Amino acid sequence: MIFVVGTGRSGTSTVARLVHQSGRACMGHNFVSPDRLNPDGYWEDMTVRKSIRSLIKGDIERFLEKLHAAHEEYGCKADNIGFKHPLLFEVPRQVWMDLSNKDPGLFLYWAIRPEELVIPSAVRVWVFRGQRRKGDKEARTLYHNRMGALEKNVRGLPFAKIIDFSEPRTDAWVLSKL
Repeated sequence: MIFVVGTGRSGTSTVARLVHQSGRACMGHNFVSPDRLNPDGYWEDMTVRKSIRSLIKGDIERFLEKLHAAHEEYGCKADNIGFKHPLLFEVPRQVWMDLSNKDPGLFLYWAIRPEELVIPSAVRVWVFRGQRRKGDKEARTLYHNRMGALEKNVRGLPFAKIIDFSEPRTDAWVLSKL
């Protein structure tokens, strides 16, 4: 299994898209629709997305059941199953370790981008979605909370790799890091 984690607006959609399009993993088929903020798509499977709380709570069996059932229904041909969700930062470190015991091939791609690039992007998303009341302060708090959780839950895991989007990256560059 391949999971794509990040803070949101950090490059997770690019990583998930390239994992899927390169055939490294089937990320699903029932994707969140692209929009003008993410014209290449979000690459989050809506069918499996609903089961994220099971994984966060440590109910690995239920999550895996939903994930495998959806991918079987789609007829995915890739050797690996992928998953991306904005709440993966909440998955506790012990759950990741337990999941890796069930799947020794488990891999996490952690997309990171500096705060000064994420904050304006997050605010643009909120404005686009009609949530204008939110601004830089809320975006900064959200970013720090999610980065803190990822530092605690993901940093140093032997099956996690950071992909740094500090600078604009081409698809070819990202593919070279996968």
